[in-house]
Amino acid sequence: MTPIYSYYSREDGVLRKETLSEHIREALKAVKNMEKVLSYGLRLSRNFPLMLSLSVVLHDVGKVVYNQHFFNPNKDLSFRGHEVVSAWLIHKFTHTVDESVLKLPSEEWDVITFSVINHHHPMRIFNRCEDLTKEPFAQKEVNEDTIELFLREMEVNNVLEDKELRDIIANFKNEEFLRSVSGVKLNEIASKTCGGIYTGLWNRVWFEAKPKIRQLFLLNEQGLVVADYYSASINRGEARSDFGKAARDFIRLYSLSHHLALNGV
Repeated sequence: MTPIYSYYSREDGVLRKETLSEHIREALKAVKNMEKVLSYGLRLSRNFPLMLSLSVVLHDVGKVVYNQHFFNPNKDLSFRGHEVVSAWLIHKFTHTVDESVLKLPSEEWDVITFSVINHHHPMRIFNRCEDLTKEPFAQKEVNEDTIELFLREMEVNNVLEDKELRDIIANFKNEEFLRSVSGVKLNEIASKTCGGIYTGLWNRVWFEAKPKIRQLFLLNEQGLVVADYYSASINRGEARSDFGKAARDFIRLYSLSHHLALNGV
């Protein structure tokens, strides 16, 4: 089976690569070590650990499309705009499958989707949407294989150890969901996501939201970004960067502070 990559690039003549399963596995480990973040999140919602874990599992699902259409072992693989595709897929999933299998209320799924689309927020989301309306991206399509490849990458590599998490992701096999995303071009995804979907999320998660939802978003976004960069530092050598080091320090200190608090220090 051909792996799905979350990173594939040459730096100073050295190929650095990371599979999507490796990336998500390390990020989920990072989440488990954020005891203080999880503890605070539980004060806001009993679902917070599941919310953050789902955000981690789904934040790079859009990268599968780039593997499908652009992977060449002799070239670097760009994932520009992948967070737009990831957020669109989550939006379609939560608006297609039966609410009973989602396990979370709609406002918490909104937090997940909003966190995912913003997990590279300094990179100007609207510029990245515009890039998806141009070649070489515009006419490339999501299809049923996109979802099948993602699920296979998770299943074959035993990434999802938590049963509740595994059961939710299994519903990506839902036939109505698969039909709703199959054959949709990236330029259409960009238009819909950076148009009505993104505006709606801003309103529901921030402008019109209760303080608790805003707090959940800020905490979930923080956890996702740190888990993402921490995981990248493991396999890509990005611990050399200032942010990579900061992510590792964040997890170490938040884990340590929680243990000290438990022991009355």
